Amino acid sequence: MKFYGREQETAVLRRNQDAVRNGASRFVVVTGRRRVGKTRLILESLPAADMPLIYAFIYQSTSESRNLELFCKAVAEGLKLDAVPRLESFEDAFLFLFKKSQTQPITLVLDEFQNFQTVNPEIFETLQKLWDTQHNASRLLLVVSGSVTSAMRGIFENARAPLYSRQNALIYVAPFSPGLLKQILEDFAPAHSGEDLLALYALTGGIAQYIETMLSEHVFTAADMIKHLFESSNRTLTEATAALFAEFKGSSSTYFDILRQIAAGVNERSQLQSRFQENISGYLDRLENVYRLLERVEPLGETGSKRRRIRFEIADELINFWFTFLEPYQNYLEAGLTDRICSHTLQQFPQWSGRCLERFYRRHFLTTGMFTAAAPWWDRKGENEIDLIGVDALEKKIVFVEIKRNPEKFSVFELQMKSAAFLKLNPKYAAYQHVYMGLSLQELSAGEDLPFSRSQPG
Repeated sequence: MKFYGREQETAVLRRNQDAVRNGASRFVVVTGRRRVGKTRLILESLPAADMPLIYAFIYQSTSESRNLELFCKAVAEGLKLDAVPRLESFEDAFLFLFKKSQTQPITLVLDEFQNFQTVNPEIFETLQKLWDTQHNASRLLLVVSGSVTSAMRGIFENARAPLYSRQNALIYVAPFSPGLLKQILEDFAPAHSGEDLLALYALTGGIAQYIETMLSEHVFTAADMIKHLFESSNRTLTEATAALFAEFKGSSSTYFDILRQIAAGVNERSQLQSRFQENISGYLDRLENVYRLLERVEPLGETGSKRRRIRFEIADELINFWFTFLEPYQNYLEAGLTDRICSHTLQQFPQWSGRCLERFYRRHFLTTGMFTAAAPWWDRKGENEIDLIGVDALEKKIVFVEIKRNPEKFSVFELQMKSAAFLKLNPKYAAYQHVYMGLSLQELSAGEDLPFSRSQPG
């Protein structure tokens, strides 16, 4: 699959590469979810005939000596040395590269950098010491990449950690935006339906490798995508558990229980707390702010009391799908009843994916660059709810949106009535230009434009 998007991330990497060429070492941290495309971003962005690139993967389940052996081979390959250098430690290896880069700019990529925590956590302090003493006299572009969010944040955002605040740039590689996901599917399946695009979003969450796996095997329709997930050769289903256990390690039970409840629709804080005997505030905070697996959804507009009406959603679409259709039926899957679970999923997917469609449009609004805020709204009594409101505070425009899979179910009159209730509580928007819009699967179809995409006047 060709390299899509990532223009801003590529620009950051290349600016730092140019800085190294001009005589200044740079330290860049690249992080993001597993399979999101971090390694490809780095390798696609930094080819340079005048600047050798050394790529080294750090293996968690491999000894320090074996990792060092592989690292030395990577150095020999990247620098085109006649022989593999005999270096006795990672300290020697890093110092070797700092010295080499005094006469020639070098790029060093350390992939899955957080695995040094298992291999030998003292390496972080070693690298900090060498960076502080050597980087001013060297021309080294050091790029470290990691997919365990909690570990990478601990390495670079913990004020007591050796490498705290050493980086010159931090790049978070997000999943592909809904608009880019639509472009990719249209390249592979020019006649795709809205249902197909929604399924691709719901089953991959915009994660590059999952998308490539689907499309490179010519799996283009919603039904085929779901069936493809349940094939015995497909490793995507194991990704959810792999990602979760990598983050939670030995303390996964309560986290799993919280995610299980949210996937089942128990998404308000008070509802969630009632399901647990212990206080779960700390768990919710870490799921949202450390692991980035939850996102809080607040009703747009009102301040103060709205915070008591927070809802939580699973931020990762594949994990959301896994907790809904796979995790509850693990015993059936282990008993070999995969076909039955697949049939059940095919039957339930249209109803379940309505919420995915709402998240699709919300994220699309937030990535267009045309709105200063985009969120749903609901009142305290539960009598009025609007699927999505987009606010453009610069142009004084507010867009009220009702989202239905079937466009025939949209009622502009009902949306206007709900909007009146919103405006009564938020009078500052009364003078804004008001736009009322119904969105459905139709706009996701091939040949249709998503609303407010950059190709449209808006």
